[in-house]
Amino acid sequence: MRIFYFFLLTIFTIFLSCSERENPVKDISDSSSVDSAAQSSNSALKDTFSDNNAPKSDTIPIHIFQKGETLWDLCRKYYSNRHYSSILSIYNGIQDVNRIERGAEIKIPPLSKILMDENFGLVPKLKNETIKILAARQLYIDVEPTIWKLRKEANWKGDQILPDHVVSNLKKAADLIDLTVIQLNKLKENTSTLPNKMSDNLKSVSRNLKHLASGANDGYGYDLDMIHQDLIRAIHNGRAWTKEN
Repeated sequence: MRIFYFFLLTIFTIFLSCSERENPVKDISDSSSVDSAAQSSNSALKDTFSDNNAPKSDTIPIHIFQKGETLWDLCRKYYSNRHYSSILSIYNGIQDVNRIERGAEIKIPPLSKILMDENFGLVPKLKNETIKILAARQLYIDVEPTIWKLRKEANWKGDQILPDHVVSNLKKAADLIDLTVIQLNKLKENTSTLPNKMSDNLKSVSRNLKHLASGANDGYGYDLDMIHQDLIRAIHNGRAWTKEN
């Protein structure tokens, strides 16, 4: 499994390097900001897919569904947010999330394993973009509990002064998402249409990440939840686009 993630990282690094040399980015006026974002994204990818963070085996955990449970409960526990239930249901072939029988076996692999599975529908066409999305998500969920904790301590009032490592993670995640949008816009060269809905979702993710990095606080946490919701919308819209192209 470690070799698998190293392979993904190597492919992405080579791909990004070549695309930047052959197709100078025009989406951002300041080229130095693109270079900075690229360096930040490569660092984030290495941190996210390092040997220390890679799954230790190919074993997929099996959860025996209990009475009173929901997929929301499982996704809160395993994926940090309830809304990933729509992805988990697709992976398990669940047609109706309200009719899961007690005792049913639910496969709960790492989210990266689901999204990088060709049967899910993102890979291989959106492989490099998926890698970046996964890395950005990991950077965010690593610091999300800290943001929640700080808000609770402040009684959910006022903007926050976030620790440096939290701000760094949020900015790196935003850089990864921005580069993903840039790469999506280049797909026009080989396809008849662009994944515009996916791009719009990711632009919203980037805006919210940068807003959070500034210390903004909406007073109840919906802005934190929206990061996940927009990522999930981007994933579903990406799947729909690959089916059409």
